[in-house]
Amino acid sequence: MEKIQLKDGSETTDPRLTRLVQFDDRSRNFPIRSLNTQKKRRSYTWRCNEWFDQGREGACVGFALGHEMSARPAEFRGLNYDYLVKNVYHEAQKIDPWEGGSYPNAAPFYEGTSVLAGVKIMHKKGFFKSYRWAFGIDDLIL
Repeated sequence: MEKIQLKDGSETTDPRLTRLVQFDDRSRNFPIRSLNTQKKRRSYTWRCNEWFDQGREGACVGFALGHEMSARPAEFRGLNYDYLVKNVYHEAQKIDPWEGGSYPNAAPFYEGTSVLAGVKIMHKKGFFKSYRWAFGIDDLIL
């Protein structure tokens, strides 16, 4: 299998299995807990009838956001592979902190992008009114 060079200099043969940890400390100013002060945990299911397969493409941010947009309670219909790659993943690569990407004519070529860039694109497109961050399992459960 062909080795793929990642942004941090490491190599992989499967771009889906890599993760470059880089955290923007400004995100700490936007915790989800500030919007939800309840202390009682609850159980809730999220239906998602769409399943997007990124294949060997390192577009997990675009596909994860596609699943979020397709899930209850605000199910957006009509998403597909091309939309998630061209209008979410590639657009996020254009605003992330790294030069290049995997979109046409990008240089240097690389797979992947930041979650923050993906969420910013979805916000700009009007899919999200705002966004906040969970900083642990308790934030997620609440």
